[in-house]
Amino acid sequence: MSITISGDGDINATGNDIELNSTGTTDVTLALGGGSVGIGTASPAALLDLKHNSASTHLRLTENTSGNWSALGVDTSDNLRIYANNSERLRVLSTGGITFNGDTAAANALSDYEEGTFQTNLSPATSGTITIQSTADTLAYTKIGRLVTITGMISVTSTGSAVGSFVLLNNLPFTSADLTEFAGRGAGYVVFDDDSAGTRTPLGTFMLESSTQMRMYINAATVAGSDNFNVSFSYTTT
Repeated sequence: MSITISGDGDINATGNDIELNSTGTTDVTLALGGGSVGIGTASPAALLDLKHNSASTHLRLTENTSGNWSALGVDTSDNLRIYANNSERLRVLSTGGITFNGDTAAANALSDYEEGTFQTNLSPATSGTITIQSTADTLAYTKIGRLVTITGMISVTSTGSAVGSFVLLNNLPFTSADLTEFAGRGAGYVVFDDDSAGTRTPLGTFMLESSTQMRMYINAATVAGSDNFNVSFSYTTT
């Protein structure tokens, strides 16, 4: 059955489908058998399936008074674009990652969020050992894009002939970046609790490129059982 609307427009009943056509092209399909609607496709693959042959947006909502619009679309590079107030605000890249406000650079995409915990250990810079408690050897991390933040406290059980001008915090969850010149280097905030003296002292810290260690500048020989290291620092990973 076909009902002509005007010119080349018509409505066709094909099997269980109803098609709204113009100029010989199926514009809207109502797949009654499957309960789907297709716009720009005669074979909707979802409850609502929209297809377009250009980079323009596919679903648009317009406010009647101001005429401002928001939209959702897929471009010819298979990126998902979200618009608000007439402009692109967010893009989900087909290769992974999110960019904002029309930024097209993949290098600027926010590509990861992760949080968790990890077990660490300490070692003197030169020689000897520093043993930490098994119930206080875990730190927390949050990774947003390439920025890693480490927090927590570790407690010392005992030391053995520890020698060195600094103590290494080892086994960080991500390797620090090796960037142009010295841009990959970093520092952080560490407070040392001296249990016997009852004092708390901020320590200088330093992290090299391509490393999973943070240097904490304290004479390793002065570290003893029941001392604590309280850490809070961020660094850039690869």
